[in-house]
Amino acid sequence: MDAQNFAFCVVDEAHCVSEWGHDFRTSYLRLGDTARRYCPSADNHLPILALTGTASYDVLSDVQKELHISDSSALVRPQSYEREELHFDIIQTASPNSDQFYKIWEQCAFAKKSSLNRVLQRIPQVLNININFEKFMDPNADVQSAGLVFCPHKTGPFGAKTITTFLQKSYPQISSAIGTYHGASDSSIDFDDGDIEQVQIDFMKGQKSLLACTKAFGMGIDKPNIRFTVHIAMPQSIEAFYQEAGRAGRDRSKAYCGIIYVSAQTSAFSTGVPDLR
Repeated sequence: MDAQNFAFCVVDEAHCVSEWGHDFRTSYLRLGDTARRYCPSADNHLPILALTGTASYDVLSDVQKELHISDSSALVRPQSYEREELHFDIIQTASPNSDQFYKIWEQCAFAKKSSLNRVLQRIPQVLNININFEKFMDPNADVQSAGLVFCPHKTGPFGAKTITTFLQKSYPQISSAIGTYHGASDSSIDFDDGDIEQVQIDFMKGQKSLLACTKAFGMGIDKPNIRFTVHIAMPQSIEAFYQEAGRAGRDRSKAYCGIIYVSAQTSAFSTGVPDLR
């Protein structure tokens, strides 16, 4: 690297500098300093190009700060972020009718799974495709389709592993084409990078057509035939939702993006317990 000059440095998915850099990827905060230190340019002024499809004003401001991009004219935005091919939908499920936390948890999980089944079964019709869901997801179909179910956790009632098992039981004809993708957690002892990487490879090759996944999936993914995303819980932010839903419809054909929502106004939700939505 010392033997040549660099024309510029590109930071892709630049919102991660802020959103992950302050959390568990602290090296992201030093990307600007690291690039300027180890990538010499002809005039000792390395241009940095930071790219992101979704970032709030606060995140953009923080990215500029951490990458030391101080020029006020350096921010370039598109006129619109709208993608007309994406069909957005909010599916409200039945509210829990108990004040006991464990019963609310069970009721929410049951309601969300029931709604997920109904949503998946009608997606082909929403997209004007006259076949049932299992044929729609068949990896051996003449025209392959793929889909993502985003989950808030790796395990638990709404976890990616739990939803994968539920989907495999609900759609036995395509159970081998349904997989799980998640990141590692601090307490994980069964996490295998190789297994997770293979799931992503199989998905990109079309051998798996439906994944239950956490937000760990999708960075840098550009698969053209993802026909839907469904969130079984509320994403952390509008930007996070748009980033994840944006995996769909990359071929600019119509795609479905849904959120399953539980409206719960019971006393258990006002006592500091986690938001089950």
